[in-house]
Parts: sequence; C-alpha cells; structure tokens
Amino acid sequence: LDQQVQSVGKTEPELETLFNPRLGPVVAGVHAPQEVWAVAINSAGDVVAWPRGSGVNRMLLTAAQRKSLVAHGTAMETIRTTDAAQLRVTTKPAFATDSATASSQPVTVVIGLSTDDIHRTLRRLLGLETAIGAIAILVALLATSYGVRFSLRRLRTVTGTAHDVAAELSPDGAGLDRRVPVDDSDATEVGRLAQSMNTLLEAVETQFAARVEREQQMRQFLADASHELRTPLTSIRGYAELERLRRGSAGGADAQAPDATADHIARIEAEGTRMSRLVDDLLTLARSDGGAVPRREWIDVTELLEEAVGGVRAAHLDRRIELSVPAGLHVIGDPDQLVRVVRNLVTNAAVHTRADGMIGVSAVREGPWLVLQVADQGPGLPAEEAAHVFERFWRADKSRTRARGGSGLGLPIVAALVHAHGGTVRFDSSVQTGSTVTVQLPLGSA
Repeated sequence: LDQQVQSVGKTEPELETLFNPRLGPVVAGVHAPQEVWAVAINSAGDVVAWPRGSGVNRMLLTAAQRKSLVAHGTAMETIRTTDAAQLRVTTKPAFATDSATASSQPVTVVIGLSTDDIHRTLRRLLGLETAIGAIAILVALLATSYGVRFSLRRLRTVTGTAHDVAAELSPDGAGLDRRVPVDDSDATEVGRLAQSMNTLLEAVETQFAARVEREQQMRQFLADASHELRTPLTSIRGYAELERLRRGSAGGADAQAPDATADHIARIEAEGTRMSRLVDDLLTLARSDGGAVPRREWIDVTELLEEAVGGVRAAHLDRRIELSVPAGLHVIGDPDQLVRVVRNLVTNAAVHTRADGMIGVSAVREGPWLVLQVADQGPGLPAEEAAHVFERFWRADKSRTRARGGSGLGLPIVAALVHAHGGTVRFDSSVQTGSTVTVQLPLGSA
C-alpha cells in the first residue's frame, strides 16, 4: 500500500492535474489502483486547493492533522479523516499558481489511499488460514487417532488375552493355556511385550500345574493315611475294650479295685477313640477337598435336628439346649453329613459356652433357603479371632491343651460339608453376648 501511495503523482505535472479544473471529470496522469484522497495545504496547514474530478476525493483533515503532516514531511502515516475514512498518506512538495496574479507559492500536497482493501484482504487471509489450520488440525487428529489405534492393535490383543485368562482362571488352572498370537519376526516394543506375556503365561501354567499336582498328591496322601490308620486304631480300641471286659468278668479284687494296668488300658482306649475321631475328620476333609459329591436324599429337617441335638444332650447332660423348628421343612442331601454339621455346631457351643448359658438351635424358611442357627450365650470371641474359626487346626486356646477337647477341625468340617451341599455358613461372635453360627441350605422341592 505504501508503494501504491508513492506511485500516485510521481511528478509535479501529475500533481497539478489533481487540482486542474480545465481537465473536467477525467483525472489524467494519476497512477493509482483505487480511489485517491488528496488536499493541498500551505506551510501553515491551511487548505489551498481541493482536488477536482470524480476519481479523486477530498481529504477532510483537522487543523492539527494538517499541521502534523506539514511538520513530518514525506513520512508515511495512517490517519482517520473527519468523515471516518482510514487512509495511508504521504506528502509531496508542489507549487500552486494563482490565476489572478500569475504568482506561484510552494504548497504541500497530501495524497492518501484507503486501507479498507488491505483490511479486507487480511480478514480473508485470516479466515482462510484459520479454516486451513482447523482442517489441518482435524486431519492430524484423525490421522493420529487412527495411527495410534492401528499401532496399538497388538497391545489390545495382549490385554484381551490377559482379561480372558483372568476370567477363565479356575483352581485347576483352566485358562492358562491361552497365548497371544505373535510373529517371531516382530521386533517392535509391542511384539516383545507379546512374547514376554507368552513366556510369563507358560511359566505360570507350569508352576500352577505343579502346585495342583502337589495338592492332589497331598489330598491323596491324607485320604490314604486316614484310611490306613483307621484299621490299627480300631484294633487298639477293640483290644482295650476286650481287656476291660475280661478283667470285669474275672471278678475278685482286681474287679473291685482297678489297678494301674486297668487305668492304662482306659487311657489307651480314650486316646484311641480320640485318634479315631481325628482320622475320621481328616478323611472327611480330604474327601471334601477332592470334590466328593454328597448323597442326595429327601430329609425331614425336624427329624435331622432332633437326632443331632439328642446325641449332644446325651453327651452333655449339664447343658440346656432348646430346639425350635417348624414342621414341613425338607432339604435334599446326605443325612449323615448334615447330622454331623449340626452335631459339630451344637457340641462346639456346649464345650465353649458358660456353664449357666443356654444353647438355642432354630431353623426357619427364608425364601428358597433353610436358615439354621446355633447360638450360645458366651463368652464369645473378639473380631480378630472370630475371623479364623474356619481355618483348619486353628483354636482360640493358644496353649493347645485338650482340657476342653477339640482339634480345630470341627468348624472347618462344617464349612466343607455345607459348601458341598450348595450352602453358606457364617460365624458371628461377641465377647459379651456370645456366638451365633448361621447355616443356609437350599430347601428341597418335590
């Protein structure tokens, strides 16, 4: 724009044509690509002449603007006229001739071009660049998103395999045989990650299989050992009882006053009985761990509880045990195992509750479930100890004395048998109020 302003009125004759009325409406000798604004002022800043012709506009300036232009000479400036036109202007020296006196005086011709075209061009360029930039950003975003997704497709395969393994993993190691599809020639980071994932899965599968095999061997060992121990223990108990009967039938002083030998035989019999119970408990747990399926018979809950509670009452005559069960409740399962569940719970309560405490045994229907509860009146266990009651061989009595009986297998056997019947068991205890064991079993349906 400055170059265009400089090109207007390059010579003095051309400047004179701006103000020559004899040329009429046509302005000759003026080189400009757009409309021109002009005014001629003297050294004091007063207007000397206005331009003539339709191609040149009058430049309406304030007195201060005219004086400033005279003072600054030919420097380029941007000004706003009194009629709100924004112009880029410069000044050029010329001479004005007075037609009346034929005298001439030096004047300053102010020439300007509008900046509107420049601003319109800049706005168009700005809009165009903004649109191109937005499109470029959008294209780059889409391309980057697609590129990232495309490059991470193998990583999604790795994570998908990990999720599948986690979803299918079971105690027997199912799901660990899955592998990530991998190309041996893939040397990328994701390719190496896939190979590392496969190596890890292979190692875990090997170790898991070894652990499962060891556990299976241990369960088999417990089952075999328990089974083999039952025969000599039965013999020990049988011979002890036979010896007791023989001494009793012999009569005489030995029958009236048992000697040390008789006491020893009684102890052998008692220890043999205790070991037999322990072996039976171990055998039950080994079979449960091995996934043994219980028998399925139609069982009347009332008869089941009366049989189990009756046996405990006979063994603990000093305990007050109350039974509450409605008629018409039935479950499907192994009657011997379920009797053992109830008997273990009631016996545990009879052994550990207060001497004057009552033991309550109740059964109710809750939807499709039979809810069996065995509650005592304390003393119970603190929360940190109650959380361990279903752990094998765990006892609250850390001294491990047998004064109050128990081997730490009663409640674990209850949990194993209840779970085998598709039920759940929960132990709630408080030092002040006592303990309550809640068993849920699915009700039988005709």
